[in-house]
Amino acid sequence: MDGPNSSSEEDLTAVSDADLILAVRAKLPQEQIINNVTKYLNDGAHINYQNSKGNTILHIAIEKGYLEVVKFLLTLRARADIPNKSGQTAADLGKSSSNKSIQDLFNKI
Repeated sequence: MDGPNSSSEEDLTAVSDADLILAVRAKLPQEQIINNVTKYLNDGAHINYQNSKGNTILHIAIEKGYLEVVKFLLTLRARADIPNKSGQTAADLGKSSSNKSIQDLFNKI
């Protein structure tokens, strides 16, 4: 029976999704970010989860200039076509990134 203090599976997933966003925002080496993201995804977080601004972890990794994280997320089939609340997709951000390697990656897609 669900009461006010019980946790549903949906509540636990929401926490994992928020943790996923925080993992990519962390000021850590990219290898550690990838390890943390992998853990949260294995725990049930959704790779295309959008935060309150509509950004996915792919949006955030691009904004941070984390090339290795971006490539990792793309291999996991993170969607680059999801618009945030400003109407920008991760692909849009990638093509205009200040990181030339990220720009090149998205110009090839």
